[in-house]
Amino acid sequence: MKPRADGYYHKNFTYEGRRYHISAPTEKELMIKYGKMLQQLADGSLLINQNSTVAQWAEVWLETYKKGNMTDKSFLTYQEKLDGYVLPAIGRMKMKDVREPNLQRILNDERGRSFSHVSKLRMVIRGMFARAYSAGIINRDPAANLVLPKTTKGTHRKLTERERAAVLAVADRDEHNACLWVKLMLYCGLRPGETAALQWKDIDFKRGILHVTKAKESGKNVIKSTKTEAGHRDIPIPDALLEDLKRKQR
Repeated sequence: MKPRADGYYHKNFTYEGRRYHISAPTEKELMIKYGKMLQQLADGSLLINQNSTVAQWAEVWLETYKKGNMTDKSFLTYQEKLDGYVLPAIGRMKMKDVREPNLQRILNDERGRSFSHVSKLRMVIRGMFARAYSAGIINRDPAANLVLPKTTKGTHRKLTERERAAVLAVADRDEHNACLWVKLMLYCGLRPGETAALQWKDIDFKRGILHVTKAKESGKNVIKSTKTEAGHRDIPIPDALLEDLKRKQR
């Protein structure tokens, strides 16, 4: 058995006429998970039907159809939407009792928020219930015709001078480990992923220059070269920040 392109080992199997899929980072873990899942199917603890709660189905849906089949970042997005918005609202409901208005209200409660957030929330809801319908768990799909409420679109705006002053005033107190991190982004215009990749050797204290050549890949614990050559840059460090950095290095 060989891992797929995503680095995970995968196994498809059929139990009592229904197909299942599992994945794991190692072949040993896959076999352990396979044995555990067979036991759960045999004793009925994993069997999902129309009387199962939304929370029970969400757990099985994520584990069976999503985990290992998408990037870590995408998987975390699915978890965040479920744990933060779907399950608090309908997690205890039985799958057979969920109706379109139950799901539409979840979206409507996010009215006025970003298009990205609300559209991803709808995507997760649609995916979960469409799969439940195709798997025969429910006899209709209550999420098929959900509509997006009014959302906002646009790029992130920059801080106002008043907001910038307030943030720096708090950071200057140096009462939290993130204070210097915030200053790095504000004074040098760095992205969070670029700050995560910084090392002391990237700072030229004599010339007061910050060398930016790497960044942490979003959603992964991987440090890579910046996306473009333009991302490689030398940034002058303001005197106030340079003194803070010197104190921290000591």
